[in-house]
Amino acid sequence: MKVKGLLLTALAAMIALSIPIVALAGSDATITITMSGPSVAIDIEVTPAEWQIEAVELNSSYLKDFTLVNRGSVRVDTTIMGTNAEGNGYRWWLSTFPGNNMYEIEYDIEGFGGMGNVTTIPTEFVQDLYKNQSQHFSLTVKTPTSGGSPGAGESIQATVTIHAVQGR
Repeated sequence: MKVKGLLLTALAAMIALSIPIVALAGSDATITITMSGPSVAIDIEVTPAEWQIEAVELNSSYLKDFTLVNRGSVRVDTTIMGTNAEGNGYRWWLSTFPGNNMYEIEYDIEGFGGMGNVTTIPTEFVQDLYKNQSQHFSLTVKTPTSGGSPGAGESIQATVTIHAVQGR
């Protein structure tokens, strides 16, 4: 009985090897799944965006209120910096106090935000400003105590830049 089973197994193996295997044609389709974190959009807005000081005089102070709004998708921290004022042959140097051809810009952040001087080097400003949150602040320009000053029809211009990065 054992020999008969062994012969049948050997015969089956020979038949299996002698029948050609036909390959079936096929096609594959793949799905690629990409998983990303939330998008990061940093976008701040300051209103008003311009400040016209008419009939500027030496040894004077000018104050204006502003609103900073986070229009982005993440919490932001900001810095503030300014430039020297130039125009019509005049140049006022941005300083931490008024002097001869030196002017000052102070900021005051409403609430517990603090006060400080705008300098030509980025300085920490509003921190932890969340999406759609706003912060009121004021700027005070203190003109030079002496030196050159724009006359009728002349102007001098400076820029204050607020830069935002994703909060830590």
